Amino acid sequence: MRKEIVEFKSIPEMFGKEKFGSKCNTIRKLPIGDEREDKLRIWASLVDYGQIAITNTRTKETFLRNVTDVTIWQGWMIISWEHPIITELNKGPLKRR
Repeated sequence: MRKEIVEFKSIPEMFGKEKFGSKCNTIRKLPIGDEREDKLRIWASLVDYGQIAITNTRTKETFLRNVTDVTIWQGWMIISWEHPIITELNKGPLKRR
């Protein structure tokens, strides 16, 4: 699934938080028949995730992240991802300056 991408749009007030890592998730209620819902349900059932692309509705800037979890709760899709800075910190021991 790693090469599959699910795409969403985000308002500017949320986009910055999502892009810079203070909010590494999004919650969505998708309409029946939306292909993204089908893809996310498959990812959740297999516990094998692809990537999420988030686009700023105002500037059209987009970022891409590796999805780490898809939780389905009462019809809501909660999609979580790893932030690149966190990924880099986890690769080795932290050094104090």
